[in-house]
Amino acid sequence: MKRLSVSGFRNRTAALKFGRLLMVGALLAIGLATSAQANTVYSYTGNDFTDFIGGYGCTPECGVTGSFTLGQALSANINSPIAPISYSFTDGSTVWTQTNSILWSSQVLTNGQAAIDGWELIFEINPTCGIGCTMSELFTSDSGQTIQDMTQLYPNGSFAAGAYNFSVPGVWTANSTTATPETSTVLLLATGLLGLGAMVMRRKQIA
Repeated sequence: MKRLSVSGFRNRTAALKFGRLLMVGALLAIGLATSAQANTVYSYTGNDFTDFIGGYGCTPECGVTGSFTLGQALSANINSPIAPISYSFTDGSTVWTQTNSILWSSQVLTNGQAAIDGWELIFEINPTCGIGCTMSELFTSDSGQTIQDMTQLYPNGSFAAGAYNFSVPGVWTANSTTATPETSTVLLLATGLLGLGAMVMRRKQIA
């Protein structure tokens, strides 16, 4: 029977441990690849506009609705700007998204339960020369004392028409979603580690 020297035994033990570490690392990589990131979607349902200027029309809907998505939920008792991953709002006539507009101004206030208590969101379709020449503007705000939903048109760089409601705030709701990150690279690494670990352990068990 072949006798295993002390040094050979140590080498074999070290190799087996190394193989196990590779396999543990691979399993951790797989866990990381399949884990999901939690996003939070904040949705707003406004009430109908009650005041119109310049013959503004917004059928069949006529009020502010929409949502924005954040990478993590808002904290309690904050007053700060937001940087949404995505957003989509409409007044019933125009739709503002991150692909056709910019969020020119953003500010949210939350209460002790982390619910939105105050807000200012201004979306612009044509932001190339600032708010003065925007083609369309959606404004939903709690500006201190006056709560209002408002939409306005600036077809030639000056105000032409708009629709509003005052002191009739809508409702914000929050829902958590999951966004699974890109996994192909991590899974490829994990597969390689698993294979290498298994090979090392098999060879040393045969030796």
